Amino acid sequence: MAGRFNREILLENAVGLASAGMVVIAIIASAFWVTSNAITAGQNAPPTTAKPKVQTLKATSVDDASIEKQYQQKRAELAAKKAAELAEKQRIDKENARLAAEQKRLEEKKRQAEQQAAADAKRLKAERERIDREKQQAASEAEKARKAKVQAEAAEKKAAKEKQRLADERKKAEAEKKRQAEAERKKAEAEKKRQAEAERKKAEAEKKRKAEAERKKAEAEKKRQAEAERKKAEAEKKRQAEAKRKEQARLKAELAASLAADIAAREAEEKAAAAAAQAAADRKAKADAIRRYSIAIKNKVQGKWVQPPKLPSGLQVRLGISLSANGTVNGSPRVIRSSGYSAFDNSAIEAVKRASPLPLPDKAEWAREFTNNELILNFP
Repeated sequence: MAGRFNREILLENAVGLASAGMVVIAIIASAFWVTSNAITAGQNAPPTTAKPKVQTLKATSVDDASIEKQYQQKRAELAAKKAAELAEKQRIDKENARLAAEQKRLEEKKRQAEQQAAADAKRLKAERERIDREKQQAASEAEKARKAKVQAEAAEKKAAKEKQRLADERKKAEAEKKRQAEAERKKAEAEKKRQAEAERKKAEAEKKRKAEAERKKAEAEKKRQAEAERKKAEAEKKRQAEAKRKEQARLKAELAASLAADIAAREAEEKAAAAAAQAAADRKAKADAIRRYSIAIKNKVQGKWVQPPKLPSGLQVRLGISLSANGTVNGSPRVIRSSGYSAFDNSAIEAVKRASPLPLPDKAEWAREFTNNELILNFP
């Protein structure tokens, strides 16, 4: 805008200079024209006439005024044009400033609208998400309530059905129990008489058979366990020997200085293991011997026992017996729990006396298990 204003000033100065030049040229031309006319008039007219010179000067003055007027008119036009352009420039600047302010206001309004729209969109999104969550939660709770109701109804039906089934089964069981009880009572009454004598004889025979079978089974089990223990001990011994050999080789390769101490520790562990195994074997042998001789004592006494006739079946008596070191029964056996029939009790006492001396283990330690404490015998 400043460059444009400078150009207008330069243009105005150039116009002024041009106008001044034209005035100077007009004056020179007028002077030249007057001089030429004067010379011509002097040549053609008498010398006494001076009027044409006055008129010529007057024409020249008129021409200068016209030029000046044109110059002033032109200058006024330029000034008016400059003022108009300056006013237009100010109007344009003011309009541009107004447009810039309006543009800035519109942009700010747009920015605020965009911010408000973004905030509204965010709020609407959050609201929609909240509504969706509430809908989902409500649907989930409704589904849970429906399932709970269905399960409750199913459980109630199942409980009712189960209650009815149990009631039916209870009635059926009660009826069956009554029927079986009546049948069992009748059967028991009939069978009791028939089996009384047969059971007594069968019990005696079965008792002897079981005692012999138990003895044989105990001996066979003892042999089997002994063989299994022997094989197990051999396998364990081989395993320990192999482990010892590998351990010794590793220790020798890793640290020869500590080999003697490790071997000594290993040997001590093996001796302790062997001692523990021996102690366990001794305990087992002792338990086996006590069990075996207990069976032998019972069998010998049972073999000497003669039950008195005409006594009720199912009688039992428990005796306490004191033994000497050689198995002889000391004194008379003590009745710990009587059968209620002296004949039955005395028959058991006499059986013990007839069976004396009773068999005892060869080892004194094992035999003391029978002699140091009262031996309890049950008849039958």
